[in-house]
Amino acid sequence: MRDDFVKQLLLASSLTVAAVAGPVTPAQSESCSNSCVTMAIPRSPGVHTRLDGTADAVLWPPSHELRPIRISALNDRDVACDVTIEDVRQDEAPVVTGGGVPIDDAVNCSNEGDASTVELRSDRAESGNGRLYAVSFRLDDPDCSGAAKDDEVLVAVPLDENTTSLKPDADAGRLTSSYSGAALACVPQPEPDRYAAYR
Repeated sequence: MRDDFVKQLLLASSLTVAAVAGPVTPAQSESCSNSCVTMAIPRSPGVHTRLDGTADAVLWPPSHELRPIRISALNDRDVACDVTIEDVRQDEAPVVTGGGVPIDDAVNCSNEGDASTVELRSDRAESGNGRLYAVSFRLDDPDCSGAAKDDEVLVAVPLDENTTSLKPDADAGRLTSSYSGAALACVPQPEPDRYAAYR
């Protein structure tokens, strides 16, 4: 008799716990949405942000130098998103030296930290209509893990500094890698060696 009473008491208490916990509501199980928005590329020597065309930045002058492009993003709560550069393509074929060695136009790529950088060569063919770089990257929202999205910025090297059309007539089927090899070497930079001066 006593054993039956204890069993009934345990059963009642387990039902009470289940009732308090309750079923999972749709709001609790609903997946989040990645709200990352790519920020404008900051101006720097040789890198100009223009608002009168379709490119996100312009490299000028076309001096064959490498210029750093920094890409960052924020979500709708103004929290930094993680930017991971995945590829750089261009609408002109990379230059090849007299010895047949290709000259990379996208180098020193770093995905360290939230913002990512890559150096692009400020160059274009004299006989063309300007060069267009397409830098593609992944955006990870820290408030929505597992819901990455892709974005792209366009960087132009126009024929003339005062051009009004910043996007050359690029044929998407003609875009080619801006670097030699199978993949862009874009890895986190190693920590500086603090003891190098003592060796």
